[in-house]
Amino acid sequence: MKAFAFPLGVVLIATWSQVLLAQPAADSPRRTWKVDVIEKAGGSVVAVFCEGKDHTVNSGSGSIIHPSGYVLTNDHVVQDRKGVVLVRGQPPLPYRTVGRLWDKDLALIKIEARQPLVAVPLGRSNDVVAGEPILVGGNPGGRGIVFSSGIVSSAEVMTDMSALTMAYFPDDARDRFIQFDAASNPGNSGGPVINAEGRQIAVVVAKVLKEQDINYAIPIDRARRAMRDLLLPEQRGNFWTGIELDVATNTIAGVPENSPAAAAGLQPGDTITSLAQQPVASDVDFYVGLVGRKAGEELAVEYTRAEESHAASLTLAEYPATPGLSADGRTAGLQYRVYLGRFTRGPDVSKLKPLVEGKAPQPRLDQITGAPADDYAVVFEGYLEIPETGVWTVAVGSDDGSRVFVDGKLAANNDGPHPMQWSIGRERWQKGLHPVRIEFFEATGDEELQFALSRDGSDERLEPKFFHDTEQPAEK
Repeated sequence: MKAFAFPLGVVLIATWSQVLLAQPAADSPRRTWKVDVIEKAGGSVVAVFCEGKDHTVNSGSGSIIHPSGYVLTNDHVVQDRKGVVLVRGQPPLPYRTVGRLWDKDLALIKIEARQPLVAVPLGRSNDVVAGEPILVGGNPGGRGIVFSSGIVSSAEVMTDMSALTMAYFPDDARDRFIQFDAASNPGNSGGPVINAEGRQIAVVVAKVLKEQDINYAIPIDRARRAMRDLLLPEQRGNFWTGIELDVATNTIAGVPENSPAAAAGLQPGDTITSLAQQPVASDVDFYVGLVGRKAGEELAVEYTRAEESHAASLTLAEYPATPGLSADGRTAGLQYRVYLGRFTRGPDVSKLKPLVEGKAPQPRLDQITGAPADDYAVVFEGYLEIPETGVWTVAVGSDDGSRVFVDGKLAANNDGPHPMQWSIGRERWQKGLHPVRIEFFEATGDEELQFALSRDGSDERLEPKFFHDTEQPAEK
């Protein structure tokens, strides 16, 4: 991301110009695969400008991933700031932030255009290989859209760990990134890495300033897994389809009993091809097609099963949010248990005997007693108070692994050995108390555990309130 000390309007006029140039002949050797890809997908690469501090303008990049105007970028590019997007052939278009996953540095913003926009096809990153050619599109220096080319230098690296350290800690659970050598500079953040097939395989996220041609990108598979959480159409719209989608294959992975999907006759393994008369070619199409729906609405669904086409009517139900409980008869704080052991993932403590038990106001390590320096786990249990019905974000930060379960379901997964990092999850909860379980294990090094609660779309972290069941005095 790049900052400029100019008024926003001046920057926009100065950085976006269009010049009509003659084109090489169709059979010219100048027409390489790079030219073809840029001509086909280049219109999906956009420049992002947003308000900064002290009348500055920050610049970044993004890619249009749906013709209706959804733009994928980095969270650090937009955060909660207002701004505009420059699209080829369009005037500056204001954007609104749809969803942010600051733990993954991903954000989804929306622009409104008068006609469908060019969208880049999303590829896969599970089969990326070192040496394959790539293009990088973006807005370096705020100069508008430019392209650079190079190769994938490595399909899987860490940004902050040496190879020697990785060899000693093979179970480390930090995110891996794609490293590439194409030119990338401040302002390229959020832009796409595109393969020779014209598909986006990564999102540019960082560069190493003290080294030459060392740039990192978020694999697109990670971004695709985050798409539901960026849009959250069902939770925000308070409706339920009952369709659990496998984003890698665009097939139905699960259909809960008594769900709308089950009533419509849908089954795991079905591939949805159309939703509400709109084609579904990817997980993005499916989730975007649900935005703005409401309970009681009927959606026409077309799908294939065993290579045969079928049609069904899907009636949306109200979202099945678990009712909250009352705080009456419960005491503030959480109960905790400490267990000894060497763990690399969240342990099953059901067969372990606790070393020590106690109560703590908050799920913090400085509020427990009797824990060793390393090789232990602690489990906090009780109830989390949700102040009002709606979509909420729970976040857990830890060094090493941690997990949060609410109403018996995994809400935030920060599992595995790693230095301090955060993981967030979002869900629709009803007002009241909800059973909560916060797990943490310490392997080696520093130890830290933090928990945060915030409203959907807000950066303001509320002080979470916890309760546990009041113990009844033993009968004499």
